[in-house]
Amino acid sequence: MGGVSIPPVQLAAIQAFSMKNSHRLQASANSLPFLSQRRYIVLFVILWSASGATQRAWPDTAKPTRGSCLDPATGLGGTFDLQQNIQYSRLYLKLHRIHQAIPCLENAHSIDPTADTHGFDVTYNLGLAYLQAGETQAAKSLVENQLRTQDKAALHDLLGTIETTQHHFHAASMQYQIAAQEDASEQNIFDFGTSLLKFQGNSAEKIFRYGVAKYPGSVRMHVGLGSALYAQGQTTEAAQEMCAAAHIDPSDPHPMEMVGKTEQVPPSLASEITARFAALVRLYPQNGKLLYYYAMALSGMWSGQASASPRTATLLQRAVVLDPHLAKAHFYLAQIEEQRKQFTRAIENYRKAADLSPTNDQYLYRLAFAYKEAGNQPMFQKELQKFRMVHQQTKKSE
Repeated sequence: MGGVSIPPVQLAAIQAFSMKNSHRLQASANSLPFLSQRRYIVLFVILWSASGATQRAWPDTAKPTRGSCLDPATGLGGTFDLQQNIQYSRLYLKLHRIHQAIPCLENAHSIDPTADTHGFDVTYNLGLAYLQAGETQAAKSLVENQLRTQDKAALHDLLGTIETTQHHFHAASMQYQIAAQEDASEQNIFDFGTSLLKFQGNSAEKIFRYGVAKYPGSVRMHVGLGSALYAQGQTTEAAQEMCAAAHIDPSDPHPMEMVGKTEQVPPSLASEITARFAALVRLYPQNGKLLYYYAMALSGMWSGQASASPRTATLLQRAVVLDPHLAKAHFYLAQIEEQRKQFTRAIENYRKAADLSPTNDQYLYRLAFAYKEAGNQPMFQKELQKFRMVHQQTKKSE
Protein backbone atom coordinates (compact mmCIF):
# COMPACT_ATOMS: atom_id res chain seq x y z
CA MET A 1 0.00 0.00 0.00
CA GLY A 2 2.46 2.60 -1.13
CA GLY A 3 4.92 1.64 1.61
CA VAL A 4 2.27 1.71 4.36
CA SER A 5 0.95 -1.58 5.70
CA ILE A 6 -2.71 -2.01 6.52
CA PRO A 7 -3.05 -3.88 9.83
CA PRO A 8 -3.16 -7.63 9.06
CA VAL A 9 -6.54 -9.34 8.90
CA GLN A 10 -6.90 -12.82 10.31
CA LEU A 11 -8.69 -14.46 7.39
CA ALA A 12 -9.02 -17.77 9.25
CA ALA A 13 -10.98 -16.03 11.98
CA ILE A 14 -13.02 -14.18 9.40
CA GLN A 15 -13.93 -17.37 7.58
CA ALA A 16 -14.87 -19.06 10.86
CA PHE A 17 -17.24 -16.25 11.76
CA SER A 18 -20.91 -17.16 11.43
CA MET A 19 -22.71 -15.06 8.84
CA LYS A 20 -26.07 -16.59 9.64
CA ASN A 21 -27.76 -13.31 10.55
CA SER A 22 -25.26 -10.77 9.24
CA HIS A 23 -27.24 -9.69 6.18
CA ARG A 24 -30.78 -9.93 7.52
CA LEU A 25 -32.45 -6.57 7.01
CA GLN A 26 -35.60 -6.30 9.06
CA ALA A 27 -38.20 -4.16 7.38
CA SER A 28 -39.14 -2.84 10.79
CA ALA A 29 -36.63 -2.27 13.56
CA ASN A 30 -39.19 -0.90 15.95
CA SER A 31 -38.54 -3.22 18.89
CA LEU A 32 -34.98 -4.31 18.19
CA PRO A 33 -32.73 -4.67 21.23
CA PHE A 34 -29.48 -2.73 21.03
CA LEU A 35 -27.53 -5.76 19.75
CA SER A 36 -29.85 -5.92 16.75
CA GLN A 37 -29.72 -2.16 16.36
CA ARG A 38 -25.94 -2.49 16.03
CA ARG A 39 -26.45 -5.04 13.26
CA TYR A 40 -28.88 -2.61 11.63
CA ILE A 41 -26.23 0.12 11.66
CA VAL A 42 -23.63 -2.21 10.14
CA LEU A 43 -26.06 -3.05 7.36
CA PHE A 44 -26.82 0.63 6.81
CA VAL A 45 -23.14 1.32 6.13
CA ILE A 46 -22.82 -1.74 3.89
CA LEU A 47 -25.78 -0.54 1.86
CA TRP A 48 -24.28 2.95 1.77
CA SER A 49 -21.04 1.44 0.48
CA ALA A 50 -22.91 -0.58 -2.13
CA SER A 51 -24.70 2.57 -3.24
CA GLY A 52 -21.26 4.00 -4.02
CA ALA A 53 -20.90 1.41 -6.76
CA THR A 54 -24.28 2.45 -8.08
CA GLN A 55 -23.17 6.06 -8.07
CA ARG A 56 -20.02 5.10 -9.91
CA ALA A 57 -22.26 3.32 -12.39
CA TRP A 58 -25.13 5.07 -14.11
CA PRO A 59 -28.90 4.75 -13.73
CA ASP A 60 -30.32 3.31 -16.92
CA THR A 61 -33.28 5.28 -18.20
CA ALA A 62 -33.55 3.44 -21.51
CA LYS A 63 -33.25 -0.32 -21.95
CA PRO A 64 -33.74 -1.19 -25.61
CA THR A 65 -32.71 -4.50 -27.10
CA ARG A 66 -28.96 -4.26 -27.43
CA GLY A 67 -27.48 -4.26 -30.91
CA SER A 68 -24.31 -2.85 -32.46
CA CYS A 69 -22.56 0.35 -31.53
CA LEU A 70 -24.27 3.34 -33.12
CA ASP A 71 -22.91 6.78 -33.87
CA PRO A 72 -24.91 9.00 -31.44
CA ALA A 73 -25.03 11.80 -34.02
CA THR A 74 -26.44 9.77 -36.93
CA GLY A 75 -27.89 6.69 -35.24
CA LEU A 76 -25.99 4.56 -37.76
CA GLY A 77 -23.63 1.68 -37.16
CA GLY A 78 -20.25 1.25 -38.71
CA THR A 79 -16.67 0.22 -38.18
CA PHE A 80 -15.34 2.52 -35.50
CA ASP A 81 -11.80 2.78 -34.19
CA LEU A 82 -10.81 2.62 -30.52
CA GLN A 83 -11.17 6.32 -29.83
CA GLN A 84 -14.55 6.54 -31.56
CA ASN A 85 -15.90 3.62 -29.53
CA ILE A 86 -14.64 5.22 -26.32
CA GLN A 87 -16.07 8.59 -27.32
CA TYR A 88 -19.48 7.13 -28.14
CA SER A 89 -19.63 4.99 -25.01
CA ARG A 90 -18.75 7.95 -22.80
CA LEU A 91 -21.51 9.99 -24.40
CA TYR A 92 -24.08 7.23 -23.93
CA LEU A 93 -23.03 6.83 -20.31
CA LYS A 94 -23.41 10.55 -19.78
CA LEU A 95 -26.95 10.25 -21.18
CA HIS A 96 -27.62 7.27 -18.85
CA ARG A 97 -28.05 4.87 -21.78
CA ILE A 98 -26.23 1.82 -20.48
CA HIS A 99 -27.51 -0.63 -23.05
CA GLN A 100 -26.40 1.59 -25.91
CA ALA A 101 -23.02 2.19 -24.28
CA ILE A 102 -22.23 -1.50 -23.83
CA PRO A 103 -21.77 -2.40 -27.56
CA CYS A 104 -19.35 0.51 -27.96
CA LEU A 105 -17.47 -0.56 -24.82
CA GLU A 106 -17.37 -4.14 -26.08
CA ASN A 107 -15.90 -2.93 -29.37
CA ALA A 108 -13.28 -0.87 -27.56
CA HIS A 109 -12.46 -3.81 -25.32
CA SER A 110 -11.99 -6.15 -28.30
CA ILE A 111 -9.58 -3.63 -29.86
CA ASP A 112 -7.55 -2.99 -26.69
CA PRO A 113 -8.69 -4.44 -23.35
CA THR A 114 -6.01 -2.45 -21.51
CA ALA A 115 -7.07 0.91 -22.96
CA ASP A 116 -7.21 3.66 -20.36
CA THR A 117 -7.84 7.05 -21.95
CA HIS A 118 -7.79 10.08 -19.65
CA GLY A 119 -8.84 7.94 -16.69
CA PHE A 120 -11.49 6.07 -18.68
CA ASP A 121 -10.57 2.40 -18.23
CA VAL A 122 -12.38 0.39 -20.90
CA THR A 123 -12.49 -2.93 -19.03
CA TYR A 124 -13.48 -1.30 -15.74
CA ASN A 125 -16.30 0.68 -17.33
CA LEU A 126 -17.53 -2.27 -19.36
CA GLY A 127 -17.63 -4.41 -16.22
CA LEU A 128 -19.41 -1.65 -14.35
CA ALA A 129 -21.91 -1.26 -17.20
CA TYR A 130 -22.59 -5.01 -17.20
CA LEU A 131 -23.15 -4.86 -13.45
CA GLN A 132 -25.51 -1.90 -13.76
CA ALA A 133 -27.41 -3.70 -16.52
CA GLY A 134 -27.92 -6.69 -14.25
CA GLU A 135 -25.47 -8.91 -16.16
CA THR A 136 -23.50 -9.83 -13.06
CA GLN A 137 -21.91 -13.01 -14.36
CA ALA A 138 -20.75 -11.27 -17.54
CA ALA A 139 -19.18 -8.56 -15.39
CA LYS A 140 -17.46 -11.13 -13.20
CA SER A 141 -16.08 -13.17 -16.11
CA LEU A 142 -14.81 -10.04 -17.82
CA VAL A 143 -12.98 -8.71 -14.76
CA GLU A 144 -11.56 -12.08 -13.72
CA ASN A 145 -10.20 -12.69 -17.22
CA GLN A 146 -8.64 -9.24 -17.34
CA LEU A 147 -7.00 -9.68 -13.94
CA ARG A 148 -5.15 -12.72 -15.24
CA THR A 149 -3.08 -10.45 -17.48
CA GLN A 150 -3.50 -7.01 -15.91
CA ASP A 151 -3.29 -6.73 -12.13
CA LYS A 152 -5.02 -3.46 -11.31
CA ALA A 153 -6.41 -2.15 -8.02
CA ALA A 154 -9.54 -0.70 -9.63
CA LEU A 155 -10.42 -4.08 -11.13
CA HIS A 156 -9.97 -5.84 -7.79
CA ASP A 157 -12.25 -3.26 -6.19
CA LEU A 158 -14.85 -3.76 -8.91
CA LEU A 159 -14.62 -7.53 -8.52
CA GLY A 160 -15.22 -7.02 -4.80
CA THR A 161 -18.40 -5.11 -5.65
CA ILE A 162 -19.49 -7.89 -8.00
CA GLU A 163 -18.83 -10.56 -5.37
CA THR A 164 -20.83 -8.51 -2.86
CA THR A 165 -23.72 -8.33 -5.31
CA GLN A 166 -23.63 -12.14 -5.47
CA HIS A 167 -23.47 -12.34 -1.64
CA HIS A 168 -19.98 -13.86 -1.78
CA PHE A 169 -18.84 -11.76 1.15
CA HIS A 170 -15.62 -13.57 2.00
CA ALA A 171 -14.44 -13.42 -1.61
CA ALA A 172 -15.46 -9.76 -1.81
CA SER A 173 -13.45 -8.89 1.29
CA MET A 174 -10.32 -10.50 -0.13
CA GLN A 175 -10.67 -8.56 -3.40
CA TYR A 176 -11.16 -5.29 -1.52
CA GLN A 177 -8.09 -6.10 0.56
CA ILE A 178 -5.95 -6.59 -2.55
CA ALA A 179 -7.26 -3.32 -4.01
CA ALA A 180 -6.46 -1.41 -0.81
CA GLN A 181 -2.98 -2.91 -0.60
CA GLU A 182 -2.21 -1.99 -4.21
CA ASP A 183 -3.76 1.48 -4.01
CA ALA A 184 -4.60 2.97 -0.62
CA SER A 185 -7.22 5.31 -2.05
CA GLU A 186 -10.07 6.53 0.10
CA GLN A 187 -12.53 4.46 -1.91
CA ASN A 188 -10.50 1.24 -1.67
CA ILE A 189 -9.86 1.52 2.06
CA PHE A 190 -13.51 2.34 2.72
CA ASP A 191 -14.71 -0.61 0.64
CA PHE A 192 -12.30 -2.96 2.42
CA GLY A 193 -13.31 -1.76 5.88
CA THR A 194 -16.98 -1.97 5.02
CA SER A 195 -16.64 -5.55 3.79
CA LEU A 196 -15.08 -6.52 7.12
CA LEU A 197 -18.07 -5.17 9.05
CA LYS A 198 -19.87 -8.35 8.07
CA PHE A 199 -17.22 -10.54 9.66
CA GLN A 200 -15.25 -9.00 12.46
CA GLY A 201 -15.76 -5.58 13.96
CA ASN A 202 -12.27 -5.48 15.44
CA SER A 203 -10.61 -5.92 12.04
CA ALA A 204 -12.94 -3.37 10.45
CA GLU A 205 -12.08 -0.95 13.25
CA LYS A 206 -8.36 -1.27 12.51
CA ILE A 207 -8.87 -0.58 8.82
CA PHE A 208 -11.10 2.41 9.45
CA ARG A 209 -8.69 3.84 12.02
CA TYR A 210 -6.02 3.61 9.36
CA GLY A 211 -8.41 5.27 6.91
CA VAL A 212 -9.28 8.10 9.31
CA ALA A 213 -5.59 8.76 9.93
CA LYS A 214 -4.87 8.83 6.19
CA TYR A 215 -8.02 10.74 5.21
CA PRO A 216 -9.03 12.78 8.29
CA GLY A 217 -11.41 14.91 6.25
CA SER A 218 -13.41 11.94 4.96
CA VAL A 219 -16.99 11.79 6.21
CA ARG A 220 -17.40 8.16 5.27
CA MET A 221 -14.20 7.06 7.00
CA HIS A 222 -15.44 8.49 10.29
CA VAL A 223 -18.86 6.92 9.67
CA GLY A 224 -17.21 3.58 8.93
CA LEU A 225 -15.14 3.75 12.10
CA GLY A 226 -18.19 4.74 14.10
CA SER A 227 -20.11 1.78 12.68
CA ALA A 228 -17.32 -0.64 13.54
CA LEU A 229 -17.32 0.72 17.09
CA TYR A 230 -21.11 0.45 17.33
CA ALA A 231 -20.83 -3.18 16.21
CA GLN A 232 -18.59 -3.82 19.21
CA GLY A 233 -20.83 -1.99 21.66
CA GLN A 234 -18.52 1.02 22.07
CA THR A 235 -21.41 3.46 21.93
CA THR A 236 -19.78 6.64 23.19
CA GLU A 237 -16.71 6.53 20.95
CA ALA A 238 -18.91 5.49 18.03
CA ALA A 239 -21.15 8.51 18.56
CA GLN A 240 -18.06 10.73 18.78
CA GLU A 241 -16.98 9.51 15.34
CA MET A 242 -20.43 10.23 13.91
CA CYS A 243 -20.26 13.72 15.36
CA ALA A 244 -16.79 14.16 13.85
CA ALA A 245 -18.21 13.16 10.47
CA ALA A 246 -21.10 15.60 10.89
CA HIS A 247 -18.62 18.36 11.78
CA ILE A 248 -16.76 17.80 8.50
CA ASP A 249 -19.93 18.21 6.44
CA PRO A 250 -22.85 19.59 8.51
CA SER A 251 -25.17 19.31 5.49
CA ASP A 252 -24.72 15.53 5.17
CA PRO A 253 -27.46 13.85 7.24
CA HIS A 254 -25.99 10.32 7.08
CA PRO A 255 -23.79 10.45 10.20
CA MET A 256 -26.57 11.68 12.47
CA GLU A 257 -29.05 9.30 10.87
CA MET A 258 -26.72 6.54 12.06
CA VAL A 259 -26.93 7.89 15.60
CA GLY A 260 -30.72 8.06 15.32
CA LYS A 261 -30.95 4.46 14.18
CA THR A 262 -29.08 3.23 17.27
CA GLU A 263 -31.54 4.99 19.60
CA GLN A 264 -28.57 5.49 21.93
CA VAL A 265 -27.33 8.95 22.90
CA PRO A 266 -24.42 8.95 25.35
CA PRO A 267 -25.25 11.47 28.10
CA SER A 268 -21.87 13.19 27.63
CA LEU A 269 -22.76 13.91 23.99
CA ALA A 270 -26.47 14.62 24.43
CA SER A 271 -26.17 18.39 23.99
CA GLU A 272 -23.99 18.15 20.88
CA ILE A 273 -26.12 15.46 19.25
CA THR A 274 -29.34 17.35 19.97
CA ALA A 275 -27.83 20.51 18.49
CA ARG A 276 -26.74 18.65 15.36
CA PHE A 277 -30.21 17.20 14.85
CA ALA A 278 -31.67 20.68 15.33
CA ALA A 279 -29.33 22.04 12.65
CA LEU A 280 -30.31 19.28 10.23
CA VAL A 281 -34.00 19.95 10.85
CA ARG A 282 -33.40 23.58 9.90
CA LEU A 283 -31.64 22.44 6.72
CA TYR A 284 -34.27 19.81 5.85
CA PRO A 285 -37.55 21.04 7.38
CA GLN A 286 -39.65 18.57 5.36
CA ASN A 287 -37.75 15.49 6.55
CA GLY A 288 -40.01 13.75 9.05
CA LYS A 289 -37.45 11.18 10.13
CA LEU A 290 -34.87 13.81 11.06
CA LEU A 291 -37.58 15.65 12.99
CA TYR A 292 -38.38 12.41 14.85
CA TYR A 293 -34.70 11.90 15.72
CA TYR A 294 -34.49 15.48 16.96
CA ALA A 295 -37.60 15.02 19.12
CA MET A 296 -36.22 11.86 20.70
CA ALA A 297 -32.79 13.39 21.35
CA LEU A 298 -34.39 16.50 22.81
CA SER A 299 -36.68 14.43 25.04
CA GLY A 300 -33.71 12.72 26.70
CA MET A 301 -35.35 9.29 26.27
CA TRP A 302 -32.33 7.98 24.35
CA SER A 303 -29.84 9.25 26.91
CA GLY A 304 -31.60 8.17 30.10
CA GLN A 305 -32.51 11.76 30.90
CA ALA A 306 -36.18 11.72 29.95
CA SER A 307 -38.28 14.70 30.95
CA ALA A 308 -41.86 15.55 30.09
CA SER A 309 -41.83 18.33 27.55
CA PRO A 310 -44.75 19.71 25.54
CA ARG A 311 -42.26 20.44 22.77
CA THR A 312 -41.49 16.75 22.30
CA ALA A 313 -45.12 15.98 21.54
CA THR A 314 -45.32 18.93 19.15
CA LEU A 315 -42.24 17.77 17.25
CA LEU A 316 -43.53 14.19 17.04
CA GLN A 317 -46.89 15.45 15.77
CA ARG A 318 -45.11 17.36 13.02
CA ALA A 319 -42.94 14.32 12.23
CA VAL A 320 -45.91 12.00 11.63
CA VAL A 321 -47.58 14.60 9.45
CA LEU A 322 -44.45 14.86 7.30
CA ASP A 323 -43.93 11.10 7.27
CA PRO A 324 -47.04 9.10 8.29
CA HIS A 325 -45.06 5.84 8.02
CA LEU A 326 -42.89 6.50 11.08
CA ALA A 327 -44.22 3.76 13.35
CA LYS A 328 -41.94 4.67 16.23
CA ALA A 329 -42.93 8.32 16.11
CA HIS A 330 -46.60 7.30 16.38
CA PHE A 331 -45.71 4.98 19.26
CA TYR A 332 -43.80 7.54 21.33
CA LEU A 333 -46.43 10.19 20.63
CA ALA A 334 -49.07 7.74 21.89
CA GLN A 335 -47.07 7.19 25.09
CA ILE A 336 -47.03 10.92 25.78
CA GLU A 337 -50.76 11.19 25.06
CA GLU A 338 -51.47 8.21 27.34
CA GLN A 339 -49.55 9.88 30.16
CA ARG A 340 -51.71 12.95 29.63
CA LYS A 341 -54.86 10.78 29.87
CA GLN A 342 -55.66 11.60 26.23
CA PHE A 343 -56.73 8.03 25.59
CA THR A 344 -58.57 8.56 22.31
CA ARG A 345 -55.50 10.13 20.73
CA ALA A 346 -53.19 7.58 22.32
CA ILE A 347 -55.26 4.68 20.98
CA GLU A 348 -55.25 6.24 17.51
CA ASN A 349 -51.46 6.52 17.44
CA TYR A 350 -50.86 3.12 19.03
CA ARG A 351 -53.16 1.71 16.34
CA LYS A 352 -51.20 3.43 13.57
CA ALA A 353 -47.93 2.13 14.98
CA ALA A 354 -49.31 -1.41 15.17
CA ASP A 355 -50.71 -1.22 11.63
CA LEU A 356 -47.36 -0.03 10.30
CA SER A 357 -45.47 -2.73 12.19
CA PRO A 358 -47.90 -5.64 12.74
CA THR A 359 -45.20 -8.00 14.07
CA ASN A 360 -44.22 -5.65 16.88
CA ASP A 361 -45.88 -7.15 19.94
CA GLN A 362 -44.94 -4.16 22.12
CA TYR A 363 -47.21 -1.90 20.09
CA LEU A 364 -50.13 -4.31 20.45
CA TYR A 365 -49.50 -4.64 24.18
CA ARG A 366 -49.58 -0.90 24.76
CA LEU A 367 -52.63 -0.54 22.52
CA ALA A 368 -54.49 -3.16 24.55
CA PHE A 369 -53.77 -1.45 27.87
CA ALA A 370 -54.66 1.96 26.47
CA TYR A 371 -58.11 0.53 25.79
CA LYS A 372 -58.20 -0.80 29.33
CA GLU A 373 -57.33 2.59 30.80
CA ALA A 374 -60.00 4.13 28.59
CA GLY A 375 -62.53 1.71 30.13
CA ASN A 376 -63.11 -0.29 26.95
CA GLN A 377 -62.88 -3.85 28.28
CA PRO A 378 -64.02 -5.68 25.08
CA MET A 379 -61.34 -3.98 22.97
CA PHE A 380 -58.78 -4.57 25.70
CA GLN A 381 -59.46 -8.31 25.55
CA LYS A 382 -59.45 -8.33 21.75
CA GLU A 383 -56.12 -6.52 21.42
CA LEU A 384 -54.59 -8.51 24.27
CA GLN A 385 -55.41 -11.71 22.37
CA LYS A 386 -53.72 -10.28 19.26
CA PHE A 387 -50.69 -9.44 21.37
CA ARG A 388 -50.47 -12.99 22.72
CA MET A 389 -50.65 -14.49 19.23
CA VAL A 390 -47.97 -12.19 17.81
CA HIS A 391 -45.80 -12.65 20.91
CA GLN A 392 -45.89 -16.44 20.53
CA GLN A 393 -45.05 -16.19 16.83
CA THR A 394 -42.15 -13.88 17.66
CA LYS A 395 -40.77 -16.32 20.24
CA LYS A 396 -40.96 -19.22 17.77
CA SER A 397 -39.06 -17.30 15.09
CA GLU A 398 -36.21 -16.35 17.45
